[in-house]
Amino acid sequence: MPSFCIDYGQFGHSVRFCPRGNGKRIEQVWRVKGHVNDAKQDAHSASCKATEDVSCIVAITSSEALDGISSGKGNPVHVTIQNDLAKVVDATIENSSAANSVPDGNCLANNSADMVDVVCDMNTRRVWDDLRATAPKVSWHHLVWFPGRIPKFSIIAWIAKLNRLPTWVRLVQMGLTIETDKCLLCGTVEETRDHLFFECSFDKELWGSILELCGISRRVSSWDGELTWAIRLFKGKSLIVRVLKLAWTVHVYGIWMERNNILFGRRIRSKEDMLGDIKQSIRIRLQNLSFNRIDSSNVALCDKWGIA
Repeated sequence: MPSFCIDYGQFGHSVRFCPRGNGKRIEQVWRVKGHVNDAKQDAHSASCKATEDVSCIVAITSSEALDGISSGKGNPVHVTIQNDLAKVVDATIENSSAANSVPDGNCLANNSADMVDVVCDMNTRRVWDDLRATAPKVSWHHLVWFPGRIPKFSIIAWIAKLNRLPTWVRLVQMGLTIETDKCLLCGTVEETRDHLFFECSFDKELWGSILELCGISRRVSSWDGELTWAIRLFKGKSLIVRVLKLAWTVHVYGIWMERNNILFGRRIRSKEDMLGDIKQSIRIRLQNLSFNRIDSSNVALCDKWGIA
């Protein structure tokens, strides 16, 4: 590494401070035990043959750089991961076989008998993008994964949207033998996801009461109907939207937990008791929220939900 870089830190991890030109750059450095041959093998995987006497320009992927961190025993291996996207070198690779295998981002490997420094042009976002499988956002993501969500409620709502909750009908489809597949809340209809949420008479009344607290008067329809309505309207950062998003996830979670409580021997609670629990969860989550407290609609909403 250049002599003007200063290392400080301990316990296998340090930070390297490198002033360059008019700016400054901070690099995090992981020092682990490794053998020089292990680093050579990583360099060779990028079609670059390094020797102990010759510096060699190589290119490696993010995953290969991470593999070098945990390699071998013996001489120290320095793997430096930059926090910016500036290229380490503007390299020209004379070896045609190496040139054909160079991906985006250059890496400089300096081999010696005692140590190998591998400097890679990447950051944590690039590592994450290399590891994860990317896909387009679904239309309902803002109903589940929104800022200010309550994680356990959002997870159950997410599973419900994917129709992966173990309702009686799903368990029968999986080959399990059960005594009855009737809904535990109403006892009259087969228990499916669509029935349990919004079609069951008990849940339909509960969701209608939640909408009334939000000043919304509408006829509750089916799971698909309510989901389509919510996807279209639950947008923005207003107080009413925050309350509705939380109410959606808390409601789904509450119905599923009530169903399980009945299954394991507890008596069914009244709609008023469940509504009180939902109000409390939302009130606690939003009690310190910063919003326009002069707006009359926000004042009325806070009064109905008990938000201080």
